Amino acid sequence: MPIPKKPRKHHCDWCGQLIDRPPSTRTGLHKFCGKQCQGAFSSAEYHRDRPRITCEACGEVFTVPVCRANGRRYCSRECAGKGHGAAIMGRRKLGSRVVVACTECGKLVEKYAYRIKATLKPFCNRSCRGAYRSKHEHGQNSPLWKGGGGGRNRGQQHLWAGTIKMRANWACEMCGKTKRLHAHHLLAYAPNHDRGLDLDNGICLCYDCHRAVHRGEIVPQRRLSL
Repeated sequence: MPIPKKPRKHHCDWCGQLIDRPPSTRTGLHKFCGKQCQGAFSSAEYHRDRPRITCEACGEVFTVPVCRANGRRYCSRECAGKGHGAAIMGRRKLGSRVVVACTECGKLVEKYAYRIKATLKPFCNRSCRGAYRSKHEHGQNSPLWKGGGGGRNRGQQHLWAGTIKMRANWACEMCGKTKRLHAHHLLAYAPNHDRGLDLDNGICLCYDCHRAVHRGEIVPQRRLSL
């Protein structure tokens, strides 16, 4: 039976404490008394030859790998967000803030000068903007006004579309497909409101045929017998 070798004395490379190590663990350049000293030593070695950079946002000094030193300006994503936001706002040349009255409630609020335009009315919040538009920007005063002449009734439109599809036996009247069916107006609805619910003004088309019709690639017509 072989005689076990006696442990040997070594000094921890980080704290200098004298420790006993068996001969089988004497391999390696560095020896430590525990994982804490080993981690501290590795961290110091890791940061020893790394360039030091001062964060432009918070002023904290941090280290980065040599390959990433060129162009690195911030220590974290949070500081990068603050720095980039300040740079963007600086390029906009915000200037001084001006005091304006809310168009709806008359409350005085501060706005940046570049946001105050002659064509836009200032509001203190979204609620006031919505209330003002509900009172003054509906009907002919709405920026989306297209001349009026009969709005679509959703219930009647759904009933009309279902009747058109049922009349076509739930199949496209041009190619015969039975999936993704649409009811298409042969005469456009906007200039022909009086024929918007006319069954003779409708045709059942699949998605592909409907898209081709609106692109002007084909002319809608009933090619299949009902």
